[in-house]
Formats: sequence, C-alpha cells, structure tokens
Amino acid sequence: MRPMMNCQTVSLALAILSLSFSAHAASPPPLTKIRFVTDWKAQAEHGGFYEALAEGLYKKAGLDVTIIASSRSTSSGRTRRSRR
Repeated sequence: MRPMMNCQTVSLALAILSLSFSAHAASPPPLTKIRFVTDWKAQAEHGGFYEALAEGLYKKAGLDVTIIASSRSTSSGRTRRSRR
C-alpha cells in the first residue's frame, strides 16, 4: 500500500501551485514609448528596423516603437532640436 500524503505536504504543494499561477497572472510592466526617426525616407538599409517592428521584437523587449520615415523637410536633427 502507498502511504497517504500528510496535510503539510498537500498544503505545500497547493501553495507552490497557487504562486506559479499568480506569477503568470500578473500584468506585465508598461511598454517604454520610443519614436524612431530614420535619416531619410524608408530604404532597404532600414529594413531591419521595420522587420523587428512587424515581428514584435520591440514589444518582447518592452518597447512601444513608432518608426517615422524622415524626409528633407523633417530631418532627424530638426525633429530632435524641436523637442528641446
């Protein structure tokens, strides 16, 4: 015959199980918002940034990224200076 588990063992198992469920139910921390301005209109060399956005890699890293394709009238330097 198999010995019955004592009350302490069952209580410990239930406590561990409830902690594992509560850890998964906790809400993730808020994403850090980032606005990324390219140095010119979208080009092949920017493809990695757009691919990472499409694949959700930024969100997995805790980032909420917005990519802004620059143009001659909205260069990265002008955008950066206007925020000061």
